[in-house]
Amino acid sequence: MAMIARFGRRSAVRGHDLAASAILVAIVLLGYVTTAAPSITWSRGSADSGDITAAVATAGIPHPPGYPLFVTVGYALTRIVPAEPARIVTMLDAALIATALGIVCWAALQTGARRRPAAIFAAVGATLAVGAGSLLWNLATFPNAHAPNVAFAALAIATAMTDPTGPRTARRDLGLGLLLGAAMSHHLTLAVLVFILPVPRRGLVWVAGAIAGLSPWLLLPILAARVPAHAWGDVATFGGFLDHIVARQYHEYFASQGITQVLSRAVVGARSLVVDGLGPIGSVLVAIAVASAGRSTQMLALRWAAMTLTILAFFSLYAARDVGSYVSISVITAVPLIAAGLSAVADRSNGRIVAVVVGGLIAAQVAMTFPVVDRRRDTEARDFARVALSSAPDSAILVTDNDARTFALWYGQVGLGLRPDITIVDRSLWPLAWYRRRVLPEYRGQVADAAAVELQTGRRTLIVDDVGIAR
Repeated sequence: MAMIARFGRRSAVRGHDLAASAILVAIVLLGYVTTAAPSITWSRGSADSGDITAAVATAGIPHPPGYPLFVTVGYALTRIVPAEPARIVTMLDAALIATALGIVCWAALQTGARRRPAAIFAAVGATLAVGAGSLLWNLATFPNAHAPNVAFAALAIATAMTDPTGPRTARRDLGLGLLLGAAMSHHLTLAVLVFILPVPRRGLVWVAGAIAGLSPWLLLPILAARVPAHAWGDVATFGGFLDHIVARQYHEYFASQGITQVLSRAVVGARSLVVDGLGPIGSVLVAIAVASAGRSTQMLALRWAAMTLTILAFFSLYAARDVGSYVSISVITAVPLIAAGLSAVADRSNGRIVAVVVGGLIAAQVAMTFPVVDRRRDTEARDFARVALSSAPDSAILVTDNDARTFALWYGQVGLGLRPDITIVDRSLWPLAWYRRRVLPEYRGQVADAAAVELQTGRRTLIVDDVGIAR
């Protein structure tokens, strides 16, 4: 009878944990959807949204590393959901990030089983503090391929939090490898999750799992074989496939900065982590957790710090523009540490007062973040594409000079179905042989000279300006 009673109590606790996490997911998702963009956007680091959604709309291939699993899932949703492709991708991103927050909330609850009300307060408070930060909230409001980073990181930290109670079997090591491999198939930088994932007992089994987890890469040549309307790179060849998954096109960014720029980017990355990601509440609570928690939490904090420093070092050396996609991994995995810090504060203070203060701070953070990330009326990028495409003559060639304009026009053409007769040429991609063969094989000169392009092709060639008027 005692065993049955204990099993019943454990089942009730698990039920409460899942219920609390599910309610949190619903609340966060509502906030994200309310502020989500209706289409592609340009603001707050979202210039790539046109490229990603063009790939999803056509089951194509976006910029390296290609995000094959995300594109395939997104494309399947566009076949089912009657909505604009960009809106569908944004809803997928919002759902992934909200679910990731639910996962880390549940993981944080597993460490506070002896004091249920306090544990629920700490886990939910920590998760809301991070979810209301501008970094994750921003990623949930526009079409992007970075939300899976957050989801994979959440699964990794949840695995780390619950692994000590699990069996040390070959199946466990295979699962650890599968998780890491699947994450890396989305983006190789997710290899940093090895810092927080449990250490495998059977190395060969773990390696086999990791290799199997990389199998979504095989979707790239499959997608390319369909000859989609939107395809980046030459993944049909083995060399082109390798170049794409390792993003060889962007390797030059590593050698493009001086020491001053590296240090400046380090400051930008740290600020994004502390201010936009963890927020002032979370940052202080992580420090409290490290100072006052037990050995297991301190070891987790050490591993988290090693991962975070690696991420910040990579960002500092790599001249990428989307800092949030890298730092988000550290932000979501910090939730259990924030929860531990909040529990420590509650243990040493009046619990009700702490709850009121933390609740007030989170409400204030929501009030400050909401207007910053609110994209409900952001149609600038879509409007640009519509104006530029509609103003062009029949069968014209439109020459663009930056990613934001190019990607918006791509989406307007293949995502919204506008002006399939037009050819869009991006100056920065023109030096690449695969791009020239695919876009304008009949022309061999420089696209900067619109008159020369027009003379050789016999098609009206126009330069697209800032407001989308082709001239």
